[in-house]
Amino acid sequence: MLQTATLALGGLLTISGAALLVLAFRHGQARRTDEERRVFRYAVGCLAAGSALFLVTTVTSGP
Repeated sequence: MLQTATLALGGLLTISGAALLVLAFRHGQARRTDEERRVFRYAVGCLAAGSALFLVTTVTSGP
């Protein structure tokens, strides 16, 4: 059960991070640099957390 939850949450955070990267890019295109920086930080955080949860899922799954 825990593996399913961490896998699902990792996937959700990774997809959210990718969507936030697109949003940050659009803010950059519109020359809204403050918003771009803020959203980019959130995107990096989501991607890092998603990757960490994928790693936790892999490590706890065992052989």
